[in-house]
Amino acid sequence: MSVGPVLGALRSATGPLHDALEARTQALSRLLCREGRAGYVAALHSAYAPLEAALEPWLIDEAGLDFAGRRKLSFLAEDLEALGRAAPQDADLTELHLSAPRALGLQYVLEGATLGARVLAREVRSAGGDLRGLSFFNCYGAEAGARFRAFCDVLEGRPDETDEIIAGAVLGFQIMDAALAPEGALQ
Repeated sequence: MSVGPVLGALRSATGPLHDALEARTQALSRLLCREGRAGYVAALHSAYAPLEAALEPWLIDEAGLDFAGRRKLSFLAEDLEALGRAAPQDADLTELHLSAPRALGLQYVLEGATLGARVLAREVRSAGGDLRGLSFFNCYGAEAGARFRAFCDVLEGRPDETDEIIAGAVLGFQIMDAALAPEGALQ
């Protein structure tokens, strides 16, 4: 996939945040143990529920996006049920101060998480773990790459809003870091 100017700027601006989030969350080790898995999925749910609700008014009609088809909360709810865990209280994200470009930046983090989740599922399987309670980790199936490229096309159509898209992505990484930190700040 060729990287356009918006995606290039996003990756450059958020790369350190992405790396820090990966290092801090200890995702693989948490997903390999039963209680850690349930806690990790619950943390995802606590962030996705308010995020998807906050993003919907900004992105539901975004041309080429298919926001409704990108929602993942139902997968997380299904996973929590499979793991015998109740849905946690949602994080309070009422003061996000969004705009369409900031919402796209937040969605960039969620779409990237979808790709990362597929990698984690493969790592869990390679380490001998089962995939029970991890439907979220393969929610797009074989379409994951194509769906990410389609999302990136939407981003590239907004080069004049790159700074605002980056601001939304930075916010997204901050929210996910707070939700997924092992101490569970948003749980």
